[in-house]
Amino acid sequence: MLRTVAGKSNNVSTNVITENPAYDELKAGLLAVLGNVISPVSFAVLAVYTENENRHVANWACEAISRHKNPEALTYLERAKERLGALDKTAGAIKEIAELTKQSEFPEIGNRQ
Repeated sequence: MLRTVAGKSNNVSTNVITENPAYDELKAGLLAVLGNVISPVSFAVLAVYTENENRHVANWACEAISRHKNPEALTYLERAKERLGALDKTAGAIKEIAELTKQSEFPEIGNRQ
């Protein structure tokens, strides 16, 4: 049942974000929710928003995507850092994901420079 509720929450959050592009404050809250719903769909939405033109929205997306603990997030986080500079959430997320990849069972990910 919890998985069903989480899936519905993910769909609602994703729909609201994509259908209401002008509401940045709303996006920040929904991005935070998607950071807690670990799924390929929420990861994909967060990845897109790490490149948002609003630096604060992108910053929230970076923080949220880091909570997925997915090594693939590192690419998006590094790209956001290059574009936005070292915002608090982005810098912290990069450090956290980098530490996770060092401890990863995937040596090819942990050896990135």
